[in-house]
Amino acid sequence: MKKNPRTVFFINTNGRYIADYGLGPLKRLHNVYYNVSVDGLKNNHDEIRWDGSFEEIGKTFEHLKKAKKYFGAAVTIRPETREEIVSIEFFEQLLKWGEQQVQYQKLETEECSRQVSHEEYGVIGEKIRQRQKNFPVWVFYRHGNDGHGSWSDYNYIFVDIDGNIRNQKMQDQDDFSGNVFEIDDIQKHLLQLIKK
Repeated sequence: MKKNPRTVFFINTNGRYIADYGLGPLKRLHNVYYNVSVDGLKNNHDEIRWDGSFEEIGKTFEHLKKAKKYFGAAVTIRPETREEIVSIEFFEQLLKWGEQQVQYQKLETEECSRQVSHEEYGVIGEKIRQRQKNFPVWVFYRHGNDGHGSWSDYNYIFVDIDGNIRNQKMQDQDDFSGNVFEIDDIQKHLLQLIKK
């Protein structure tokens, strides 16, 4: 990250490490965006994650605000939280934490009972759009060319904790593309991946 200051790195986190230890050496880096998982208000979030996790993400957001970092919430749309995550109370909590961006996405799983239907997903997307008109939070609602939450119109590049790079062009199509610790010019390498 330090070697590539013109590249923005996205960190997806459940917030536990930052809540306990702060940002550490990342505090000095300004090319990092933090995407913190939020699964609803306290009861639902703690049930989906672990007891006390809602309080921990609050501490995480405090660390990020204090360090003047760019951060947001990653909200997964699930059957058990589909009403709560579009409620006024939920948006008010996001504002209280100081969210700059909220990214909604559909739960992707093999279990049909754990997913919202395509029709429900469209209704939830409309509720999100209506709600954001009254709240100063930028909302990103992921939907594909078919309008049903497909990833087909996105090109993702993931870097895991071990430095392995995966280029995901479509759902279930991962291409391993090297390791950041073994590539001399990582910025050039990532730009080549983006152009593919």
